[in-house]
Amino acid sequence: GENRMINYLLFSSKTCKNCPTMKDNVNALNLGHFEFDVDNEKGSKVAQEFNIRSLPTFIILKGMEPQDELKRLVGIWPKERITAEINLVTKKIIC
Repeated sequence: GENRMINYLLFSSKTCKNCPTMKDNVNALNLGHFEFDVDNEKGSKVAQEFNIRSLPTFIILKGMEPQDELKRLVGIWPKERITAEINLVTKKIIC
């Protein structure tokens, strides 16, 4: 059906210097997001599917497939900006 959930994906790696800050910011929002480490096999596979080019990358999507993507935030985003972006793209759908 059309009633797909809003999901959040965060892609990172152990060697990425900006990832810990973005991880902390996303964790603080308690979104129940999915985290993928591109250094392991599963994370690498999902990163390829979503065409991840740099880290960290945070994706807001309605569903769980690459074509369900609403917005991607690359690099470090402050908590307030992440929340604002989520509200922007999810309001468009809900209304």
